[in-house]
Amino acid sequence: MEIPIEIELQVRQMVREIQNQVEFMGMIYNGGMISDFTQAFESAWKAIQPGEKWTALRGANVKQDAILILEALFPNLKAPEQIWPEFWLTPLGKVLLQAILWADQDKLITLTQAAAISGRSLSHLSNYARGRLPHFYEPSDNPTHTIRLRKSDVLALPAKRITLDKNI
Repeated sequence: MEIPIEIELQVRQMVREIQNQVEFMGMIYNGGMISDFTQAFESAWKAIQPGEKWTALRGANVKQDAILILEALFPNLKAPEQIWPEFWLTPLGKVLLQAILWADQDKLITLTQAAAISGRSLSHLSNYARGRLPHFYEPSDNPTHTIRLRKSDVLALPAKRITLDKNI
């Protein structure tokens, strides 16, 4: 499988850092870790290639592989969206995010698209995203257009409260 060199270098660096951490903790490194991470990354990489067929089992395996890599990089990780935003802009971050989205059969949408789907205003969604709704970033010339939300998260928002007009 042909993996772009910048991603391969980033994966190798990640493996070296993990290997150093393991050795530092006094554990004996036996070489199995490199194999596990290489296989996990190859699984994620293959999933995002055009024409890759999705099944529930394959999706679950790809997500597990992507999470394995993320947990190694971010040991206190509770959810992928808690990772610092700049990581998702790196070649490795892009691949892992795409793999997770593919595994969940989900996609990232803009705040404008989310507003149209949910019936909420852009400012409401923007504030909501910064506080309670997981969000990701995409590079853009306009910083207000960088926030992306998972479509499944927008569809899962609670029903909008209806306010009664006092003048009626």
